[in-house]
Amino acid sequence: MNKPQNLRNRSLFQKTLLILIPVVGMGLMLWGAQGDSNGTSKQLNSVAHAKLNYQVYEQRADNGTQMWNVKIKQAKLGVGFARDSLAPGKVVLETPSHFAQRHNLPLVINASRYNLRKNEMWGTHLHRGRIIARQHFDSYSSYLTISNDGKNLGSHPNQTIFRNGQFQEVLTGFFPLIQHGRAVAQPQNLTVASRQHPRQIIYQLKNGDFGILSIAGRFDGNQGLDYQEMLHELAKIKHIQFAYNLDGGGSTSTVVQGQMINPSFDQSRKERPVRDYIYFYPDGQPDPLKDK
Repeated sequence: MNKPQNLRNRSLFQKTLLILIPVVGMGLMLWGAQGDSNGTSKQLNSVAHAKLNYQVYEQRADNGTQMWNVKIKQAKLGVGFARDSLAPGKVVLETPSHFAQRHNLPLVINASRYNLRKNEMWGTHLHRGRIIARQHFDSYSSYLTISNDGKNLGSHPNQTIFRNGQFQEVLTGFFPLIQHGRAVAQPQNLTVASRQHPRQIIYQLKNGDFGILSIAGRFDGNQGLDYQEMLHELAKIKHIQFAYNLDGGGSTSTVVQGQMINPSFDQSRKERPVRDYIYFYPDGQPDPLKDK
């Protein structure tokens, strides 16, 4: 199989660079990378996967911070756990890239926050419609929910009492940014919202398509984004209906075809092991981890 070639565009203007990846038995998969002002795109390995339709764009926020925007069409969401361990409420860790490679998944991101000091998950978690954890949760965060058909995202306040079968998945991140196509008011007196940080945002468009916006920070001249800056960048995405701020900071990880496309923002500069992951697979196909 041919690998995509590293492309360079020396124009002064930012342009989108498209890489056509031949995939065995599938024709051509379109994979995009948007260059910065230097016109350099990253080269990622080409791996044959089921026909997941996505594009990767490398961009800059208005404050100069580097971002990676992955747009996914006609997909469903699943949630997996480090080492495939469902020990109730406990924390077992694995890097997102290792998890993706083990299961041959084309697109994986980090998901929930977790309490490493107490070795437990935050809040209530549902997995495949079943409650697997009920732990202490803070007073300011909101839950991310994935519908029973794996096609729709939502958010519920942290006081919500969930029941088995209500959702396919319930995860603990930070807060929604956009709901029903409108910006959500910034949480008050919350430093994680008011300060600039690396961010991991999952979003959904009006037509049901998904997106991931991974935002750099802390290193290499990247400031990160605060709450209002996140809203400003999301407002550039047409037809956005929902957006949610997952665990970010040093946990921010977007893995495409087994390779993390963003650098680590952990103080160690190494990929941070995490507790759980969101993965994407084509609508109309079975969940690749249904038996895990």
